[in-house]
Amino acid sequence: MTASDGRPSVFLIDQQATWRNRSANALEAHGYAVRVLGSYEYPLPDANGIMQQPDLVVLGCATIGPEEQQLIERVVENQHPLVVLCSLLSSQLMRMLFLAGAKDVAVKPHDETDLLAIVSEATMALASTVRP
Repeated sequence: MTASDGRPSVFLIDQQATWRNRSANALEAHGYAVRVLGSYEYPLPDANGIMQQPDLVVLGCATIGPEEQQLIERVVENQHPLVVLCSLLSSQLMRMLFLAGAKDVAVKPHDETDLLAIVSEATMALASTVRP
């Protein structure tokens, strides 16, 4: 759900604190309401126990193992649009992620410009479609 102030809401999930915090700061500076998660404890209820509905979930990871696969399944089951940013990305892994329901898959960006382009493109594409 879009933040109460009208900004697109993004859950940013990554176990690497430096990348996660730097990315969250960049997204917030460019108009996104960001909630950072340093673990794969997802989905999370808000203070009232209601499951939060982000406009976009961004998963940053080094590779896709069993924990990441389970997280991807939970995000897709909750019908939350998912972008996966993975450091080690093969064409076979990319195909698997798309088949699992990811809206976009890219190599984990090393700079904020690439991250902003990926998230902006995903949120614009989602805004032009009707979510179930």
